[in-house]
Amino acid sequence: MQPLTIGNIVNVSINLYRQNFKLYLRLALFAFLWLLVPLYGWAKFLANSALISRLTFNELIGKPETLKSARSYLKTRTWGFLFTTILVFSALIFTLLISFILASIIIWMIFITPALRSSLEILIGETFVTNNFLFGLLFLFTFTFLLFALYFGATWWLYCRLFFASLPLAIEKQVNPIQTIFRSFKLTKNYFFNLQGIAIIVSLAIAPLEFTLYLIALAFFGIFSLLTSNIDPNYQIYYSITLEIFYTIIAGVNLVILLPFLQCIKTVIYYNLLLRREGFDLDLARNNYPKLN
Repeated sequence: MQPLTIGNIVNVSINLYRQNFKLYLRLALFAFLWLLVPLYGWAKFLANSALISRLTFNELIGKPETLKSARSYLKTRTWGFLFTTILVFSALIFTLLISFILASIIIWMIFITPALRSSLEILIGETFVTNNFLFGLLFLFTFTFLLFALYFGATWWLYCRLFFASLPLAIEKQVNPIQTIFRSFKLTKNYFFNLQGIAIIVSLAIAPLEFTLYLIALAFFGIFSLLTSNIDPNYQIYYSITLEIFYTIIAGVNLVILLPFLQCIKTVIYYNLLLRREGFDLDLARNNYPKLN
């Protein structure tokens, strides 16, 4: 019951995923199949994703829960997951809209200010860049980063703060969709840069899988191109359809494999935040799940 380091969070998540690979993969597959059903199916997709998180959390605290029991617990909260997601999505869209308006105003003010515009034109001019290549490259990188931060920084920050919005609803008692959002916001305080570090490590961890799937797709494309090099033009439509089906299957396999792993990562981080923020081990002696403050 000790807080985990960033590296340990990824290692623990990988081990939990490996131990429950078949179960989690089956749950992920059914979750994506539910997406074919409008509205209710989307709620079921979110509920099945949360089911993986709940099972993972119970593994972490040493009190495994049966699949039937976990399903029963989450059944009454199915629509709550959809409502929570709608609230989070709406907040992100609103923040993005405000960011675009403010960023556009700032850029417009720069371009209508003669001194700032002249300085910018000099710095990005061909002569200056040619004579000061490294400085020009550094300026271009900095300018691009600042531009990206202006437009998307606030939205990304809010997304990280609401990253765990569905987990309290799946794990904690007496939590509604509004409270679960505030729980995420509270737990992630001062944890923004840690999440960026975890994101980098996770990206490196899943890179081999992505690379393997890319090679499979590339090999299939090469073999298929050779076999159909002399294909009748009238059958080009079947050629295109076959490729689209194959790439859809590859993308589907990728998503089904990644969903449980990402849910494990999210749950382990959430567990770690509970340990750091609220002394979860003390609450555990009285209750299986943390209480809402």
